[in-house]
Amino acid sequence: MAKIVIEIEDLPDGKVSYVPHGDLLMRDGGTPAQLTWVAVQDVIYMLGKIGAIQGMSKREML
Repeated sequence: MAKIVIEIEDLPDGKVSYVPHGDLLMRDGGTPAQLTWVAVQDVIYMLGKIGAIQGMSKREML
């Protein structure tokens, strides 16, 4: 069994910091908890990209 705890902190500059704690070593394709953690990381990354894009002006995106 794998236990994963994620600490998420709002930073003063408006960004978010997250720190994983737990069993992150993948063996034999990974446990369901580890695969869930990989999916969570992907979602956090995509939300960060969306937030960065929404924060840009139209001129910066060109």
